[in-house]
Amino acid sequence: MPELAEVFYFSKRWDAAIGRAVVSVHANEKSRVFRECDVARLRRGLTGAKLKASHTHGKQMLFEFSGGRWLAVHLGMTGELSARPEPHDPAKHDHLVLHTRALALVFTDPRQFGRWSLAKEKRLPRGGARCHRSRWTGLSPRNESRRFCNATGGSR
Repeated sequence: MPELAEVFYFSKRWDAAIGRAVVSVHANEKSRVFRECDVARLRRGLTGAKLKASHTHGKQMLFEFSGGRWLAVHLGMTGELSARPEPHDPAKHDHLVLHTRALALVFTDPRQFGRWSLAKEKRLPRGGARCHRSRWTGLSPRNESRRFCNATGGSR
């Protein structure tokens, strides 16, 4: 299972695309990582949205997109994020790929224990769509984002 430092590291990989718009979304709908997520809604919600920021708290991540969209991520045991140059063809275990003009933001998870959900809110969500508040509070020791911490009731 990824440790705290790895979660922070993986989230920062996607920061390479801050300010870039998502032009298309590849999602393996049959993957268990979308068990709490409406994949069609995820595609509609992220296509055209620009990545604005990333936030971490313990082993949880939130990615802020334009239009008040928030992508909640838990890597599970074997999940990882990467940013790869376009064009990128999804590999067998690439369950989510957000394509921008220059980069592909890729979620790879061979064992499919990760989780994704999408929320649309003006501020940092208190749990997000299909993401219970309890998943974002009472988590591990240090939070890298004061805004994330304040919004979720966690401690920094």
